Amino acid sequence: MRMCMCMCMYPTFPLCKHPLRAGRKAARTLHTSVLRGDADTTRRRGALSVLPIRRFRRSMSRTLLLALPALAATREVLSFDFGWKHRTGLHTKASADAQPPANPDPGRLPDESKFNYDAADWEEVSLPHDGLIANAPSEKACPDGCSGKSFIPRHVLWYRKHFMIPADWKRDVFWLDFEGAFRNTTVWLNGVRIASHACGYTPFRVRLDNSTAIRLGNSSYNVLAVYVDPDNGDQGGRAHGSGWWYEGGGL
Repeated sequence: MRMCMCMCMYPTFPLCKHPLRAGRKAARTLHTSVLRGDADTTRRRGALSVLPIRRFRRSMSRTLLLALPALAATREVLSFDFGWKHRTGLHTKASADAQPPANPDPGRLPDESKFNYDAADWEEVSLPHDGLIANAPSEKACPDGCSGKSFIPRHVLWYRKHFMIPADWKRDVFWLDFEGAFRNTTVWLNGVRIASHACGYTPFRVRLDNSTAIRLGNSSYNVLAVYVDPDNGDQGGRAHGSGWWYEGGGL
C-alpha cells in the first residue's frame, strides 16, 4: 500500500523522539575515553607523537562503532493517528452540495489554528482519513452538470489535535512525520505557523522541540492544527482540477 503512489497519502502518522543531545554526549564520552587511553600509553613511552596512524584509525573505528548504537538504541516512534477532530469547509462547515471556496487561502492566522478555538462540534476521526470520500457525490455541486453519481466536491479540510509532551523530553529532539497529506498542507502549533507542504505524493517532517510555541509538561496541552486543500490546480479553487483519477484528500 505504501508503494502505490496513488495511495501513499494514507499511511500512519508517527511522532518520533530521539534524545540526540544526550546521545552526542555519550558519543563524546566514549570517544574521549578511548583516545585518553591511547594518549596515556604514549606518555609512559616518554612521547606523545609515537601513536601510529594505523593504530589511531583502528581506535577511531572502535569509537564510532560504540557510539552509533548508543544513538540509535534510544529512538522512539509513537503513533499520532488517534484523537483528531475534523471539519470540512474553510471557515464554516460545508454542506454536502456546497461548492469549494473560490479562494481557498485560510490566511496567516485563521481562527481554526488558534489554541483556544472551540472545535467541540467537529467530527472525531482517526488517521488515515479521507475527508472527501466521507461526503456523498453531489449533482448540485458539479460545476458543469453531471449525473451526481461520481462527482465529489474538493472541499478544503481542517484537522485539530490536543496532545502533551512530557517534561522529561526537555533535552530531546522530537518531530512529526507526515507520511502523506493531500495536497496543499499548512501546519500550526498553538497558533504559530510552523510548516507548509505543497505535494500530496511526498512525506514531510515537522520538528517540534525547537519551536518557541511548544509547551512541555503533563499539565500543558499543545494544539496542532492542520489545514489541507486537496485541489491540485496551480491557483487552487473550484475551477482547477486535480488528477484524471480519484486522489482523495486529507491526512
